[in-house]
Amino acid sequence: MSKKNYIFNRISHFLILTVLITTQSYAQNGLEVEGIMFEDNPVAIVNGEIVKVGDMIEGVEIIDIGEDFVKFSSNQGGYYISRLGELSQKKNDKVNHNQFLNAQNQTDSGYSKELREKTNDNILNAMDYVTEATNALQSHKIPSIKSYQHALDLYGKAERELQYGLERTLDVEYRNKIKAVLSGIRSDKDLLYLDKMNLEKLIKDAIRNNKLVQGMTKSDVNRSWGRANTVNRSNYSGVRQEQWIYNDEERQREAYLYFDEEILNAIQYR
Repeated sequence: MSKKNYIFNRISHFLILTVLITTQSYAQNGLEVEGIMFEDNPVAIVNGEIVKVGDMIEGVEIIDIGEDFVKFSSNQGGYYISRLGELSQKKNDKVNHNQFLNAQNQTDSGYSKELREKTNDNILNAMDYVTEATNALQSHKIPSIKSYQHALDLYGKAERELQYGLERTLDVEYRNKIKAVLSGIRSDKDLLYLDKMNLEKLIKDAIRNNKLVQGMTKSDVNRSWGRANTVNRSNYSGVRQEQWIYNDEERQREAYLYFDEEILNAIQYR
């Protein structure tokens, strides 16, 4: 399966935004409502500009945006409403999806195919960061605070890539795709953050009680158990490895600690 198909299949598992489009003109002020997009906060397309509640356009304030209407302030006081389904004074039917996109192209002649390709690149680049984060975590036998943070940084780059795509496109279809991928990435990032916080707590508790847990750094182990009696070092396939040996005279045994790249990944008693 190609990466693009994988992305679109993944997107299908998320809720796609509901987009309602209509056209309504107001001869008294020259404002034309071209569409309504329901996202986290509703926005409307008025005279080719995206506006939200509280915004001003040509001296008129957007008071409210609902499922089937946009409420404007009136120059004579009070307000007036554009309802979905009303006939435009300039057009006799609802604009279809292509007409809607053409209206947006009037504000950005460089839009359409080239910008759509760049927007799709934002999605692909974001997924590349996610893949890199996944591979980085899987390359370690035991996750550590450092590896979790590295993965979180990559997820942050993926978020910024998608946010950049949202900022530069008015294309409803691509905004939907970007927002769906962004939702999944943020959900995964939240889980990673919780894993990192849980490991941090485990390590702090272990140090406080002179115990060990996998994922500790060499510094953490020194703080918990002190210096080892014997340290053996090696390099296997480019991975720095160390074996620390502690003599447990009270129990008449030895503890063997194994580190990969300064992270504790195994404990053995003999």
